Amino acid sequence: MFSAIFFDFDGVLVDSFAFHLKHLNEDARLPVSAERLRDLHAVNFHEATQHDATFDGVDWVKYHQLIAPAEAKQPMHPLAQATIRELYERKERLYIVSSGVTAGIKHFLAEHSLSECFLDVFGYEQGLSKTEKLLNVANRSGINLQESLFVTDTAGDVCEGKAAGVPVLAVTFGFHDREMIKAASPEYLCDRWEEARHILDL
Repeated sequence: MFSAIFFDFDGVLVDSFAFHLKHLNEDARLPVSAERLRDLHAVNFHEATQHDATFDGVDWVKYHQLIAPAEAKQPMHPLAQATIRELYERKERLYIVSSGVTAGIKHFLAEHSLSECFLDVFGYEQGLSKTEKLLNVANRSGINLQESLFVTDTAGDVCEGKAAGVPVLAVTFGFHDREMIKAASPEYLCDRWEEARHILDL
């Protein structure tokens, strides 16, 4: 048993890189390349966009409200869904810590019958820093972060998790590839959900 398990959303629970690349360009009308979108996640995404004129004036809540119905229909990897369900049945304390908008994430969880599995969702509305969100929920809920795990897919998130003192399980099938995410030195690095399940004792 872990003290808690924190999951990132985009790139971990849903394979959404191509989805967001398309909607940022077509709906938000932002000229963002795949390479640029990956680079923005090498650090805290929202802090990075604040220093990029391309994103001046973007209302991220409205963006996520616009794409939420389509994103909720995005498929989950079957093993991702099974993993969440099994961890819930094992009575692990599960949370989502994301840069996405909370309402959209909750919509997705409801569509995939996973709402009951998570104790809470900490998205964009709860702050830009994932480090602060991890620390806040730990302090509020009596969680030992050193005995917890943060499952994510970007180098920026690895750095934020390590800053909070939580071990990081990084997956290479999300926004960042193995080389990019390995450079951030996560405690665990997995190329497939089967490997991640092993780390999670499933």
